[in-house]
Amino acid sequence: MKTTTDNERETEHRIAGDMIYLCGCAVNGYVPDTARVSEMDLSALFRLANQHMLAAAAAFRVLLQTLRVAEGSSLLHPNKPTCRI
Repeated sequence: MKTTTDNERETEHRIAGDMIYLCGCAVNGYVPDTARVSEMDLSALFRLANQHMLAAAAAFRVLLQTLRVAEGSSLLHPNKPTCRI
């Protein structure tokens, strides 16, 4: 049986928090904060999301981020503020 180190556990919690953040943005129709998304380990996040069948929601939010027109708006939701948690 593999034991998990404190560092691995911390990384898993951070990735799970990022996934919850993106799902919260998706549910509430917000565009994720650019700075926060740029700091995410997207490969690890998509692996975790896929395990929980949330890959589509997470991918959609990242796609929206790339379509962002200006701070606090996007092509799909021009009146929605940036999601900051």
